Amino acid sequence: MTVAAPTERAFETAIEAGLTGSGGYETRNPVAYDETLGPFPADVTGFLRV
Repeated sequence: MTVAAPTERAFETAIEAGLTGSGGYETRNPVAYDETLGPFPADVTGFLRV
């Protein structure tokens, strides 16, 4: 039996699966992230409305 070498992508996928499966996190669209501001703009406005 051949075992595939671990990859960065497989590692990221495993972390994301753990966090979204039972960690209470949601997958986000990376395009929505604002590199200049840092956070997701909707998170900031949602926080300020509360």
